[in-house]
Order: sequence, then C-alpha cells, then structure tokens
Amino acid sequence: QSGSASYQGFLDVLQANLEGFMKKHKLTVEEFDRIFGINQPSPERKPQGFFGNICEAFVTLISPLPAPPTKKTKIPKYIDGPNNKRIANHSGRWKRNHSSSEEMTELRSMVGIPWLLGKMFDHMESQFEIQQHGLEMECRLRRKLLSNGSVKMTLDGVERPFGLKLPILSSLSRNWTCRAFCSGDTVTCIHTFDTRRLTRINWLSPDESVLHSRVTLETYDELSDTWMQRMQVQQTADRED
Repeated sequence: QSGSASYQGFLDVLQANLEGFMKKHKLTVEEFDRIFGINQPSPERKPQGFFGNICEAFVTLISPLPAPPTKKTKIPKYIDGPNNKRIANHSGRWKRNHSSSEEMTELRSMVGIPWLLGKMFDHMESQFEIQQHGLEMECRLRRKLLSNGSVKMTLDGVERPFGLKLPILSSLSRNWTCRAFCSGDTVTCIHTFDTRRLTRINWLSPDESVLHSRVTLETYDELSDTWMQRMQVQQTADRED
C-alpha cells in the first residue's frame, strides 16, 4: 500500500537495483530515457530482460485517470471568485512537453532529489489534470508512482503546508510550504523549504491550447537578506480535452 513501510522498502530496493544495473551495464541517460519510455514512447516497443522487468514493475504502480472524453468542451478562460474577483482558469487535462526534461532533472538535483527519482517525477508529471472551483485548485497526476497523485491549493496567498506526500524522501515534502495566488492571467505557486524557494508561474497561450510554466529555483542569502536565483526552466503542456 502506498505510504506503508513495505511500500517504501520496495521502492528503496528497486531504486538501488536500477542504479546498480545502470552502472554495471554502463547505461547512459539517453538509453535510460529510451527504455523507460519518457522521451520516445512507443506502444509496439516492449522492454526486455531484467532491466525491462524492473521498469514494468513501475508501470504496474501507475493508476491512470479515466480516458478523456472524445467530445471537446469549451472551458471558460476565467471563473468567478469571492467578491466578484476574476480568476484565470487553467482547468483541463494536459500532456507535458518533455523538451525541458533534462533541465528539470538538473533543477530537482539542486533541490536534493536524486537523478533517478527526478526521472521518475518526469514520468509521473507527463500527464496531469487541473480542476478549479473558485479559489480552490486541485492538480491530479495521471500516473501515481511515488506520491498520492493529488495536490490541492487555495489561491488566496496564504502560506500552508504542501499537500504532496512522498513515501520516499518524506523529509523533503514534510518541510515544504506552499503559497498560491492568482494575478491577472497567471497562477503562481511558491514552495519554500529551508533556505530554498521554488516558484512556478503558469499561464495559457492566446488560443488556450498550451499551458506555459516558468519554474525558478532561488536560495536565501543571509548576508544580503535576499533571495538569489539559481536556475530557471521554461515548460509547456498541450491541452488534451
């Protein structure tokens, strides 16, 4: 069961096996991506051998959401919030463009997430769904691999504990806070943990078919009492509904 001690132990052993196998057979990052199906998915191609079986074990942990409806419906660009406030509406099903995958893996490593788990996060976040109701926003991952697959936020600018639970690296998510708010056409989420801050700003393309994201990692400098930018990554996701 996700979150149990046996589940965490299984993932720990699985990670160690993957890392050891990659070192033994001198697999490159590109080869790992190809086998794991992140950048070059192909339904006809099936992984083979021990490494393929390990990857298939991860696939069995994936719980996809129901298939999107075949008939597309118009999603309003804005929704009404309290006191007649107009709120940017990013609701919908989205598929991540992996052109920034390597940059996000590097950014996560700077946060403290190992390379292998960073790759798994890429796989988890490749498809996701956003639902908004007033100031309440929920993001559901369509591949629940290392977490509970759902994050809820209130777009009121109040800092709260972050809602993503990780069976692995639980110390990271346990100390995170999140402050989310809407400004004009953008939705901003600021995650703070220790002396690091991760800011994600989302906005829609003019035709509302692409969700743009700018992710910025900063660290706090005590001497100057300021936040210093360490890295910034641009991401996009295509609408699927």
